[in-house]
Amino acid sequence: MKKYLSVIIIIILAFSSLGCVETPEPPGADIPRLIVDYDQTLDNETIIHLRGMEAIRFENMSLYLDNSQIMKRDGYSIEHRTNLTKFYLEVNATRRENRYHFNATFEVEPDIVEEDVIFLITYYDGEEEYIGEDDLPFVRILNIIVEEEEET
Repeated sequence: MKKYLSVIIIIILAFSSLGCVETPEPPGADIPRLIVDYDQTLDNETIIHLRGMEAIRFENMSLYLDNSQIMKRDGYSIEHRTNLTKFYLEVNATRRENRYHFNATFEVEPDIVEEDVIFLITYYDGEEEYIGEDDLPFVRILNIIVEEEEET
């Protein structure tokens, strides 16, 4: 009977300790993602969403749409909708010691030959990217900002 009692105690201890073990985050889970989608059924709205891959809390999240700021502190995501046909988008996020950034100009349904192009994205360096209906939602991982060490 003592043998069975010790086995039961070991099983109880094993199950009670399972809640204490944290599952590791997948690689890159704490890097924020920008998701931009387009909905023609709702007044041709562009949906801008900033979030982590998992349910990760960011200390600071901000979204600038044509220099108008939408900010959230201690949040999991931030979302904004617009029906502008052209806009400058800048997003920032901070998690622990890391700062992340993305910026580009979006032109919605640009006047070009290809009919299925929804976004013409012009990045800060002048590079352009066409996003068609089949490529939606547009998803980008934000760039980490590497801060240079201050000289003393």
